[in-house]
Amino acid sequence: MNDLEKVDFLHYPDEGNEGIIVECSLSYSQKLRDETDLLPLCPRKRIISALELSPQQLEEYNMMMKRSHDPLREPRISIDVHNKSHVVLLHKHLRYLLEKGMKVVALHKAIIFNQEPWLKSFIDMAVNLRRKCRLENDSIGEELAKKSLVAIWGFANQFALQSIYPPPPLPIYLVFF
Repeated sequence: MNDLEKVDFLHYPDEGNEGIIVECSLSYSQKLRDETDLLPLCPRKRIISALELSPQQLEEYNMMMKRSHDPLREPRISIDVHNKSHVVLLHKHLRYLLEKGMKVVALHKAIIFNQEPWLKSFIDMAVNLRRKCRLENDSIGEELAKKSLVAIWGFANQFALQSIYPPPPLPIYLVFF
């Protein structure tokens, strides 16, 4: 038994000095499959096989193949009730899945890191500035504080969001002189 198997993820603190990112395999019990059939746990990005499609989906797939490229060649977000293998999760997300009833089959790898709320002081300052501006009817200051918070959120999440929502193509402008 290695040190990783001794960690109690159900009681590991969220706000402690250390965080853990775990690569593990999870199993779905039949009871949990029945309970979460409409909204399964732990979506993942993977390539979907045509064998997994329903008859209606196959019909639509064949129509799409006639019009354009193969849509199943690219990985898609898959929401299913199958066992999950080699899923990478933060310790608090793993705890949520364990509380819901999933079981850890194997722990493959883990990274333990120091965590701290490094943006907390800036976010608190901007929120308080926005409140102060709202009380003083300073719409420009309020808008500036709001936009700075939105910009920080967007920058912090840009790489995560690009995997889900790819950026739109840049518009091309022709300029004639």
